[in-house]
Amino acid sequence: TSSDLTSDADAKKRMFYINTLSWDFDDVWTIKEGAEYPQLMVFKPIATIVSNADALIGDVKTGNGSGEYSQANKDVFVAARNAASDDDDRDALNAAQSDFLASVNQTFTGTGTWSATDNWSAGFLPANTANVFVSNGELTIDDNVTAAKLTINPDAKLTLNSDKTLSLYSLEIKSDATGTGTFIDNGTTTVAQPATVN
Repeated sequence: TSSDLTSDADAKKRMFYINTLSWDFDDVWTIKEGAEYPQLMVFKPIATIVSNADALIGDVKTGNGSGEYSQANKDVFVAARNAASDDDDRDALNAAQSDFLASVNQTFTGTGTWSATDNWSAGFLPANTANVFVSNGELTIDDNVTAAKLTINPDAKLTLNSDKTLSLYSLEIKSDATGTGTFIDNGTTTVAQPATVN
């Protein structure tokens, strides 16, 4: 909800989101002040971090920050993997890429809480830029959560606990002949784009 939003102009100002919703514009969100609505950084075109394939391979194998696979340097990863001279280099690059892709798209199945890793497809919690799919069962959000897109399947139920916040770029609740996904909002949910039921 955004009950403190009084105008479309406010919706295009960084300080509105910082002051009323405590959104993080350092690591999660970005905005073209006065011209556009906020968007998650994962969707923002970013210049390539590492341009040298050999340097990237070294960063990955030593664990340096620029060696993390991301939207920003995925093209360099492809080039580095193609240029890699041995299997160890290729394996290191593949592992880094797999970790990133798992954090970007996560699926929840069964019954449990957001903060428990057992029900997540990757075996760890979704990143705050992840696309999250509640496939089936019941997911309870027991912490303050930020994600890119959240999709609730027809046979799934999502509950946001009281005093918890859910910040999303988009929310989709799916429907079919068997029923409609369920979302019980006992806390505070903010969605940058209008929520949809499909």
